[in-house]
Amino acid sequence: MKVTKTLINELNFDNILELMNSKDEKSKVLGLTILENSDINKSYIYMLLLYNNWIEIPKITNNEDFLSTKLNFINNMKSFDDKFDENNVSYKFIYSYIKDNEKELLKNLSIQEIKKFKKFIIKKFNDELIILLKNFNYNFFDDFDLIITEKI
Repeated sequence: MKVTKTLINELNFDNILELMNSKDEKSKVLGLTILENSDINKSYIYMLLLYNNWIEIPKITNNEDFLSTKLNFINNMKSFDDKFDENNVSYKFIYSYIKDNEKELLKNLSIQEIKKFKKFIIKKFNDELIILLKNFNYNFFDDFDLIITEKI
């Protein structure tokens, strides 16, 4: 029997992130289980972004299911990408990964999907940057939009 792997994309990204950042341990385990059983060849960029947006990556917990699932997920990421460093996943790392591995990505993805990745990552970065700047009292974002776009 062939097991169908989950495809992570912009449509289910926020739902999975919500599970991972839930206060409920069972929801966190469910979110990680989805990641652990995802098609890493087609979802790796979104998986990196989810990892980057995981608010609280617990180091210590009594929940053995959670620890086991977290370890399996991290090991999957490391075996897929030997440069994956669980302590250093950033927007810069993700974007650089796409640029440096475009030929490899094209084995499983189309050019349109890669462009979609880039656009999605930049949008998430843009949103996070605005929140950060607002936290430093740059209030003009109440009147203006900040839009980061790819150079042409």
